[in-house]
Amino acid sequence: MKFGKTLEEIVQEDWKEYALNYRQMKKLLPKEIGEVTSTSMDQGDQFWSIYDRSKQVLATFYKEKEEWAEAEMKDLQNRVEAISNKLSSNDITNNRPASADTKNLDESIFYFLGEIDLLINFIRINQTGFSKILKKFDKRTISNIREDKLKQLAKTHSFLDCKELLSLKCRAKNIKSKMNPVASGNCNPMDQMTREETDIWRRSILFLENIEQGSPFFAKNRKRQQPTFEIEEIETGSVLGSGEYGIVKEIRKFNVTDHCPICFLNKDFFESSSQLICKPVTNSDDINTEQDDNDLEQEHEEEIEGDEANRGFMRHHCLGKVSRRYAIKRLKKNLTGTQRIDGSIDIAIEAKFLSTLSHPNIIKIRGVGGLSGHSDYFIVLDRLNDTLEERCNKWKKSAKKFEGFFGLNKKKDELQILFSERLIALFDICRAMRYLHKNNVIYRDLKPENIGFDVRDTALIFDFGLVKELQPKDKTGIDEYRLSGKTGTRRYMAPEVVLCKPYGKSADVYSFAILMWQVLALTEPYSGYDYEKHAKLVVKGKLRPKIKPSWPFLLIDILQEAWADEASRRPDFNRLCEILSGELDSVGLSVSNRTVKLMDEGPW
Repeated sequence: MKFGKTLEEIVQEDWKEYALNYRQMKKLLPKEIGEVTSTSMDQGDQFWSIYDRSKQVLATFYKEKEEWAEAEMKDLQNRVEAISNKLSSNDITNNRPASADTKNLDESIFYFLGEIDLLINFIRINQTGFSKILKKFDKRTISNIREDKLKQLAKTHSFLDCKELLSLKCRAKNIKSKMNPVASGNCNPMDQMTREETDIWRRSILFLENIEQGSPFFAKNRKRQQPTFEIEEIETGSVLGSGEYGIVKEIRKFNVTDHCPICFLNKDFFESSSQLICKPVTNSDDINTEQDDNDLEQEHEEEIEGDEANRGFMRHHCLGKVSRRYAIKRLKKNLTGTQRIDGSIDIAIEAKFLSTLSHPNIIKIRGVGGLSGHSDYFIVLDRLNDTLEERCNKWKKSAKKFEGFFGLNKKKDELQILFSERLIALFDICRAMRYLHKNNVIYRDLKPENIGFDVRDTALIFDFGLVKELQPKDKTGIDEYRLSGKTGTRRYMAPEVVLCKPYGKSADVYSFAILMWQVLALTEPYSGYDYEKHAKLVVKGKLRPKIKPSWPFLLIDILQEAWADEASRRPDFNRLCEILSGELDSVGLSVSNRTVKLMDEGPW
């Protein structure tokens, strides 16, 4: 291998015959969706020929490089053994040569780790290429073979997950521990845990195992592999928010060497030697047509909107058009005792569910770091601009301005648009909740502070630390389960949850009803109520927020049903979505093309 070269230089000079010819395979796909001609059939044969050859040569490439890496590792271990023997001999004359040998060993380990990083990067880019070209094939040919092909690939090319290479990397980092037991860079967090940290981790793991044991949800839904990061690889910025256990900061930069797979795959190593440009722009030498330009930009958009993240993409495209794209969530440093245990479990649960859930109105997880269940574990998420709580305050200010002074100069059109924006946000939230309930998952903490908006103004539910799958073993009656009481935020908590009675999906419906009233009224419900007042007037006295008679009568009816004291009288989220969709139809959807797009994506 050649030290000091970039990945694109190595691929151009030595590895291009092993790289997936992504651009050529794209050219062989039908130009129009569903187009079938004799030419397209011939091109289809060529497509699969390149696909099969790419699998074969990549497997050969990996085998050769794995043998090289194992030989290098063996040599490094032998050198460590020799240095250790010199240092333990107590022979003063051997100390100086041993010191020189140690310096040379450090350099060798440094270069070895660099070469392993290049290999991992190259393998991951090819893995992404296979996934994306199969997705394009399905779309252009109206097929549904991608998932089966990827499952086959996972069996025949298990090395694509890079686990062996990552293991070699850890062994190389730890290789000096034989000479220095406290050497930095140890890859096993267990070795560095205190007794308290070990106890927290073990409790968290037991809790997580109980969640997955006998779970229909996790059994039928594939967990997506998330990119992993070291905390040192992430440069953080300002604090975006904090909760009882966690703190969220924006990510300013990823200090990694990985390449953006979209830019790399669209680099034509087979026909051009022009420089790689890692951004979706139109002035790359490799992009010769308007179609290529549009295709590249579309691929970047798909990567942003997709569920599966990539370290290289995140590195090169951390800064979006408006703001930073990503945020990191981790535990607060000052947590102790039970809070630290509960916080560790909450973040681990959130990562577990978000790695499996997939919906356009649920925040996407983009990476993880550390040991799941450990207090240093963290997750990387899409960055949100503001919460529904903050948005309600903005809407309230706008509404006052449009209503005019004592109703004079009232701007009805602007007020109608403002009302429509709130309906759209409610509909987005409702769709996400319908999706969760379809999978027998309840959220249990629905409130404005847990709803955010992205750069497209799409409403997204986040903070999944209290989610729970409803399992038959816990069922006591129709939509009644043995679950922990007083879970969530009291203002939005259903009466049965406050009273620690069995509850189910209808508890989320109640929470949504209170939240819906707040979005429509632009007023905080039960403001100033303490524990006793809420228990007396709301839980026992069945007091509900005051409804304005000017609201659409269908919304009034559904609100009263949704916050009914009897859980069995409440509608489900299918019914709520129907009502909100009907209201949006009545006011027109021209205020937001984004929601039209989301509606057309269904069914969710």
